[in-house]
Amino acid sequence: MTDGQRRIVLYGAGSIGCALAKEVLRRGGTRIVGVLDTDPQKEGVDLGALLGVGPLRVRVSPSPKQVLRRGVADLVLHATSSRLESVVPQIEPALEAGLPVLSTCEELSYPYLNQRPLADRLSRLARLHGVSVMAAGVNPGFVMDKLPMTLLAVCREVRRVHVKRIVDASKRRRSFRLKIGAGMSPAQFEDARREGRIGHVGLEESAGLIAAAAGFRLDRLQRCLKPILTSRGRKVNGVSQSLRAYQGRREVIRLEMKMQMGGVRSLDSVRVEGKPSFEVRIAGGIHGDEGTVGVIVNAIPSLLAAPAGLHTVAEIPFFPLHSAAEHRS
Repeated sequence: MTDGQRRIVLYGAGSIGCALAKEVLRRGGTRIVGVLDTDPQKEGVDLGALLGVGPLRVRVSPSPKQVLRRGVADLVLHATSSRLESVVPQIEPALEAGLPVLSTCEELSYPYLNQRPLADRLSRLARLHGVSVMAAGVNPGFVMDKLPMTLLAVCREVRRVHVKRIVDASKRRRSFRLKIGAGMSPAQFEDARREGRIGHVGLEESAGLIAAAAGFRLDRLQRCLKPILTSRGRKVNGVSQSLRAYQGRREVIRLEMKMQMGGVRSLDSVRVEGKPSFEVRIAGGIHGDEGTVGVIVNAIPSLLAAPAGLHTVAEIPFFPLHSAAEHRS
């Protein structure tokens, strides 16, 4: 930070990327020095126009080679895709340029369960260039993994963890509604389900994080994804999705999500069976978009202070607004 301000490159200028940009600028002490996005309609557009503010004198570029240069920034905020395979080619040039990366990619939150070769590849590259990389967010990244993992700190014994998330999708952005199939016919939903275009990405990653914290061995995963239909059954109103994880024959983790257009009250709950057993409920739930922005921005100081390599939210603390060091000073 040569001028006392943190310099950030924004990779992905969609709704979440722009929300992240607004938040880091609102807090101050940060300059956005580059913006990457492949949308041809955004190429050359000043970031300020995308954010609905005055000119920021930084324009959107589709070229990582032009933007991701050594020493250009202190951090890359990355918000493009949920799938790890598609984001690795985006993250690698940043690491090779010696730039730490904080991403919203769901599958990067705990890639060791299903995609260890890619995880090892990113970890080696990050260590080689002396920088850190991590994914975070609300889900995965907090509600269905970091929160229950934190609650397990009071337990002498853990037998089972059950996390449930109910989301009123009528209060979420359009892309989220498309992800749950709202408005589709049952046949269209089934086609989208087969093609992997429907439902939440990240339940397996959340289960992996919880299992690592609780000491569970995951021998089998049972997945379920089905539509929630309107009263007449002609249209899809949302999706019901779950993941059950077993150690041997015993279910040790159950993650459930119900996301639909109205007719429900948003809720997040964590039930732990062990010593002690207890349940924690968050009435109204945690808003996914707002919470993701909060988690990502609050994690920046800790990630920048972390050793080189690939990290998960289990290793990196989140401090609201200011770091612990700032409070002590």
